[in-house]
Amino acid sequence: MNTKTKPTSKNQARDKLFDSAVECCFMYFDICKQALKTDSFTKKENIALFLSLLSLSWALVYKDQHLYILKSFSFEIFHSAIDNVSYKLGIAWELTIATVSLILVTLFAIGYGPFIILKKYQKGIDRLSLKSGLNEKPRVLKVEHLSENRSRLLVKSEGLGQERYQSKLDDLRASVGQMVESIKYLEHDNTCVEIFLASRPLEHLVKYEDAIAKLRSSYSFVVGKSLGGIITQSIVDLPHLMIGGTSGGGKSNALNNVLVNLLESSNNLQMYLIDLKGGLEIKAYESLKNVSLVRDIPESVMTLKFLVDEMERRYKFLESIGKKKIDPKRDSLNRIVIAIDECTDLLGKVPRTHSDYQHINQAIEHCDKLARKARACGIHIVLATQKIDQSSIPTRIQENMNGRIAVKTNTPENSMRLLGNNKASKLSDISGRAIWSIGSTFTEVQIPLIKDDEIDIRIANLKIAIESKQKSHFTLLDSTSVSKEETTKEQNTYVVADADTGGEKDD
Repeated sequence: MNTKTKPTSKNQARDKLFDSAVECCFMYFDICKQALKTDSFTKKENIALFLSLLSLSWALVYKDQHLYILKSFSFEIFHSAIDNVSYKLGIAWELTIATVSLILVTLFAIGYGPFIILKKYQKGIDRLSLKSGLNEKPRVLKVEHLSENRSRLLVKSEGLGQERYQSKLDDLRASVGQMVESIKYLEHDNTCVEIFLASRPLEHLVKYEDAIAKLRSSYSFVVGKSLGGIITQSIVDLPHLMIGGTSGGGKSNALNNVLVNLLESSNNLQMYLIDLKGGLEIKAYESLKNVSLVRDIPESVMTLKFLVDEMERRYKFLESIGKKKIDPKRDSLNRIVIAIDECTDLLGKVPRTHSDYQHINQAIEHCDKLARKARACGIHIVLATQKIDQSSIPTRIQENMNGRIAVKTNTPENSMRLLGNNKASKLSDISGRAIWSIGSTFTEVQIPLIKDDEIDIRIANLKIAIESKQKSHFTLLDSTSVSKEETTKEQNTYVVADADTGGEKDD
């Protein structure tokens, strides 16, 4: 009868010892790989230290002091064996072994810390239970400490979409013990995901004067302060923006922040502000020559119609000069910003019996054309509203709002409509706390606080700068008294800035 031999305890111990040895070898190999990924080898002080240690080890070998050291750390029974091995190897082999040993020890010393940190974050990622269709788990390739507060994880994520990580955002925060700032794919490698982490929460208050100091380019505004610092955005690259969220969350402050930023950072800028609540929110801007206020629906329709016509004129102008987009400095044309506060009053769905049904449909049509086509013409749209759904703003217009600033929403559904996820509904009840969305990137920010009296002061300074021609301007039309005849007359003329308006900052 054949019987299977049971493994003895001796064999089991030997197998465990062998497995442990193999595991240690692989771990050492991984530690060395981490060491090679660091920049320690490029630092002059580290190179000098290594060469010094190498010289010391060679000197010890030449003077046979290495034998004394080896014997000091070994049992007496091995002393004679050490002498014999040293005699047989010779000085050349001893120097080689000393050099290799020092290199291996150096690699271990450099790579051990990064290896432990990498394993820590790898365990955190593993706890998310994310797997691709081929049962592959995400692998943490690199951990980079950007500052005392921020870290960057580079994760190999072939087969896993970015949305999978977004759905695990709260779990990831709990798993790694840090706040998740943002998650996005690398621009040059769609198989790798960048995860930015921070160890301390956002500030509750960001002063406007501190934020505006970070504004460097024309036609730009401060989005807010993230865990990584101040985020700025150019409307040239955007080009359209939507601001949404519940009342009291900081929507009006966000809108004013954008408007004042654009006015302060830019020359050759014409702004149209539409507010159907009587213009209370935008009344402070009416003293500026390059700002036109619109307060009712018929006037809004005529203004949008004029800007659609202006867009078409600009396309013909670009065709005539053989260019693809407007350059304000080159073409002596203003960049135009259309801001509509509580845009649902103008773009929302209404029944046919509504007194302004025809006007609202026309406004939707004009706004849709501008949202789809106006980018190259230097015309940009900013929409602000408390309500985001299909009945408030047509989907075709929403789809062209590339940038989104979402302050806190009352329900996850409203957040989904605005951002495509529920992040805005989970924001803390801090005025000015928002989610900045551009493309597939979502970043939590604190919007700078600009008070009413500060707006008044900055508008007054802008007025002085414009009147003294420190800032160039050109008013396209007097929107407070628009007539069809004036609109028709304006359609036949290119909107060209005055020749003596001066230059602008780099676009």
